[in-house]
Amino acid sequence: MADPAEVKAKEKETAMDRAKLKDMGVTHILNTTANEGDLNGKISIPREKYYQDMSITYYNVPAVDEDWFDISKYFFPAAQFIHKAMSNPENKVLVHCIHGVSRSSTLVLAYLMIQHNMMVEDAIDHVTDVRWIGPNMGFLNQLTCLNSDLVRQRKLQLRKELEGHTGIARKEDLLGKTNIGVKYYKGMNIRYYGVPVTDNHLFDISKYFYRAAKFIHKALSNTERKVLVHCLDGVRRSPTLVLAYLMIHHDMMMEDAIDHVIKLRHIRPNMGVLKQLLILNSKLLSQRKLIFFGFKEL
Repeated sequence: MADPAEVKAKEKETAMDRAKLKDMGVTHILNTTANEGDLNGKISIPREKYYQDMSITYYNVPAVDEDWFDISKYFFPAAQFIHKAMSNPENKVLVHCIHGVSRSSTLVLAYLMIQHNMMVEDAIDHVTDVRWIGPNMGFLNQLTCLNSDLVRQRKLQLRKELEGHTGIARKEDLLGKTNIGVKYYKGMNIRYYGVPVTDNHLFDISKYFYRAAKFIHKALSNTERKVLVHCLDGVRRSPTLVLAYLMIHHDMMMEDAIDHVIKLRHIRPNMGVLKQLLILNSKLLSQRKLIFFGFKEL
């Protein structure tokens, strides 16, 4: 992890070093300082003009690093600026303030939460794996409020998506390519079970762990049978239920189930369902310990 003092020095140097910006291939700059004095007078002309001959798209958020400052009003505009820039993989975005630890990091965290569906704690973990940051307490409180708002919005969206669900995967889930469901397989000697799951880290897929595992287990009790577990891309929802099945019916720990599956194919469950699998893992471990010692769960 980078030294905090080194991070601060590099933050100021990079933003004002035109040659370095060009060498780094920076195409967009999000400056989160409030006035020209924040740059110690070293840039004496309007900042957008400073970069005008460099093919750099510039955006300024006039923020001061004080607990009382309302930086939240810039969360969505700044996130949109970064997201639009990053939609082109050739672009590089420099998000900076003076020290690089409070204002700029706050807006990067907000971007990850808004555009990448991260919870605030996951966004912080993601950034601190790369560098040291230290948003002030006022900014952290505002990020916490953003987190609550996003969770509320996603729950409402999820509720709308699930309206009218009967337990059979919807046509939209397969982009309209297959009108999937019980009727589709009629006459094919196929037993069908639909789990109405959306690929959202807020979705509670755990309520289907035991039911789906039971369906798979019962089917495979006959060695002549074969089971297809699928979703849209085959890397998130369906492997999650396969992992749960291996943990519940084959006494595998979560890490063993993952090792077992990734030997055969690539999977990538989202962070929300991984947390739910971890809870299942703890629950199963506790149950097995009770059985080992001759006790039954109350």
